[in-house]
Amino acid sequence: MLTIEPGVEVRAGDGQLLSIGEGGAGTLNAVGTPERPILFTTAEALAPGRWIGISFGAGSGGSRIEHAAVEGGGRSFKAGIQVVGSAPVLTNVTVRTSSHNGIRVEAGGAPRISDSTVTGTTGGDGTGISVRAGGRLEISNTSIQGSTNGAITLEPGGAERADGDGVVRERAGRGEARGGNLGSSETWKSFGYPYYVIDGGVNVFGAGSPVLTIEPGGVVKARAGQLLSIGEGGAGTLNAVGTPERPILFTTAEALAPGRWLESPSGAGSGGSRIEHAAVEGGGRSFKAGIQVAGSAPVLTNVTVRTSSHNGIRVEAGGAPRISDSTVTGTTGGDGTGIHLASGSAARIERTVVSGNSGAGVANEGARPALRFLTLSGNGADGLRSSSGELSLRDGALTGQPVPVRNTDSELRVVDARQQWWGRAEGPTGLVGRVESDPWLGALPTPAFAVTSLGASTGAFPPGTSSVGLDFEFPSVAGWILRLLAPDGSEVRRFEGTGRGATVTWNGTGTAKAALADGEYRLRLEASEESTGRVAAPLVGRLLLDSALPVALLTSPMGSVRARAGDELAIDGSAGGTGFQSYLLEAGPGDFPASWTVVDRGTVPVASGRIGTFTTALLAAGRYTVRLSVTGTAGKVATATARVELFEDGTCR
Repeated sequence: MLTIEPGVEVRAGDGQLLSIGEGGAGTLNAVGTPERPILFTTAEALAPGRWIGISFGAGSGGSRIEHAAVEGGGRSFKAGIQVVGSAPVLTNVTVRTSSHNGIRVEAGGAPRISDSTVTGTTGGDGTGISVRAGGRLEISNTSIQGSTNGAITLEPGGAERADGDGVVRERAGRGEARGGNLGSSETWKSFGYPYYVIDGGVNVFGAGSPVLTIEPGGVVKARAGQLLSIGEGGAGTLNAVGTPERPILFTTAEALAPGRWLESPSGAGSGGSRIEHAAVEGGGRSFKAGIQVAGSAPVLTNVTVRTSSHNGIRVEAGGAPRISDSTVTGTTGGDGTGIHLASGSAARIERTVVSGNSGAGVANEGARPALRFLTLSGNGADGLRSSSGELSLRDGALTGQPVPVRNTDSELRVVDARQQWWGRAEGPTGLVGRVESDPWLGALPTPAFAVTSLGASTGAFPPGTSSVGLDFEFPSVAGWILRLLAPDGSEVRRFEGTGRGATVTWNGTGTAKAALADGEYRLRLEASEESTGRVAAPLVGRLLLDSALPVALLTSPMGSVRARAGDELAIDGSAGGTGFQSYLLEAGPGDFPASWTVVDRGTVPVASGRIGTFTTALLAAGRYTVRLSVTGTAGKVATATARVELFEDGTCR
């Protein structure tokens, strides 16, 4: 054991070293007092890197430095104090004017540092404390300041723990996470200074399914071109869960700008990953995205993705993220799209705002997403752009875009954009392509309680001789009022009740039961939840009364029904009326089929009888639409529809 008494100065010549326990057992006991501290310094004029420093080896167990200063060390890319395979105690120690590192912790090292200061580290790495792979740092009540390249460098596989009132007292300090593969679980603590991803990116994967946990309040800064990769190449998980008071921030090391760093991608091995109460900004370099998801299903809740290049969030094939209560904004350059949904993906997005992006708010290329309570506003191109596939979004708001919805699907598949608020009570304008928008919301969406669905069997019929079936549902018991409004806005008929839903038939007559005049009428469905009194945004739709139309009426099935796949389904109703010429009964997959199969046809009117039989023997389970089209004089065609949900034996009903 080497014991150094209080007040002693130890001066080392250029290139010299004080080695403790390297090559065998050996201990340093250098305990000064506040009045008589110990000094380890250089024999020549003080400058960084004059001597190598103090090195604790594997045999130095029990070593202690207290009330002391170590200055001028770090020659040959070492440190003022280096710890390898041992756990010395450093208390009230000042490490200053070092080169490369103030303190370096190598594999197996686990120093306990408290009430100390590391300052003025320059040259080489230029970080105050460097924790290498396999090292562990326990630190409390310590100030790290004045280092040219950061407070702490933490390599993947290194670990640190802070106690007391935190590590950094001067907020200019910063931590650094060097690039590489993180093959074991690790926690990035929130010490009040950021972690910097400085080279090679951080890749979380390995045979042990490592988890990278980032504590609330943590800040991760990536240098230009870096990335944080989760589960690409093997199993790996990110758990970045902040709080409303202490959100997590993923940002750039340089001045914030779109595309500074690559992205935070989630690969196929990233199952179980979660980001919550966090912001991701400045990503999207090399035509990537702030967050990219491929082959996995991370959960993103209360996440803001901003100031990205190309895409804010990009979901590739196999990606199925759950995104809720989030914001995607300020995407510029390249595609400029807020959320890009690629073919083969299946994102679920709820209560999320996509606004202020230079391109489209959401771009769909053949994905199968579930979109509800989505706000698309103020985007520079389209609110929603769909180039391939069938798509449905419900109970959202689309405002302030040149084109609210653009559908360019070459196979004429539909974008179902019913139950949206379009910024005006009269409904949407400027839709491009095959977009269904009736009914629409008459006010902003109400996520706490909203009408589940409202369907109409037809959009036009002759008053008095035919009718429309209005089928609606609620998520819970509600009191409801269905109003029918004349072209001048006056109420001509009202239906009301209480329940989880209802089917209402209106034959185009007023309160006096006389047929109303031809024209475009409105329906308005209002509801309030019985248990809470919460009011749903009203649904508004168009109905055309036209006495010149023939009669097309389905009475069975009516609205939406379920049937067993393989059964034959009898279709009953009426086909006739003014100038009847013929009828055609068809069926197709989905709510708005792109193609139809003929079920039956005829040239003889049918009055409240059998129109045809829908044979389902060769059909897969799923939703189908049955359509009756009746042709009258002058080419007038009336239609009526019903939906059939086919299930197979053993399917949950």
